[in-house]
Amino acid sequence: QYLPPGYFQGLVDLFGYEEAVPECEWPAARLSLGYLADALQRARKDLFSGMSGVGQEYYEETELSYLTIVERLTKAQSMFSPGSFYLPEDPRRDDVRKGQGAPRTPEERPWGDAQGKYAQWVADAPTRRNNPGGARDKAWAGARAVGEGSVLIMQEVDAELAAASDERSRNAALRRLVRRLHPDVNSGREAETMPAFEYVQALREADKI
Repeated sequence: QYLPPGYFQGLVDLFGYEEAVPECEWPAARLSLGYLADALQRARKDLFSGMSGVGQEYYEETELSYLTIVERLTKAQSMFSPGSFYLPEDPRRDDVRKGQGAPRTPEERPWGDAQGKYAQWVADAPTRRNNPGGARDKAWAGARAVGEGSVLIMQEVDAELAAASDERSRNAALRRLVRRLHPDVNSGREAETMPAFEYVQALREADKI
């Protein structure tokens, strides 16, 4: 209703060639992404008109998801601008590339233990997510420099994030923490709360990407 099928055509056409994502289709793909972002923005009023009876938390979460989608569609347009990225030539033989090659067992990567390293990468995902660009390390260093009160606040932040079992509870925890740590509600304690506040803001920004 809000996204006409024709708006997707520029993206669909990217995969209509043996060559992956051919540059001749980039302008159409860029237009499609722009059309989709614009269409969602025009439809915002209709999309949210039926949500007047839902809870504030659910409304805010839905609105955040909507804004994230629009933002990512808008940013994605730059992918299909000249010089934005380079796609190397497909190294497979023609028969394999066209799906006519004989089945084979995937080869282990040269560095070995690929499965073990992948499992470790998955296990470390929560830690990586909570330290985007070193934001957590910076916040802890700042808290230790300020003193015990700031350290206790960082411990509380870590505990709340660890208790968030899914995306919804994580988003809710981040919103609570922003409100609780905001300088406007911590008059006289700005220095004590600022490391944790800036850290939580960094997490929210990273989660939008």
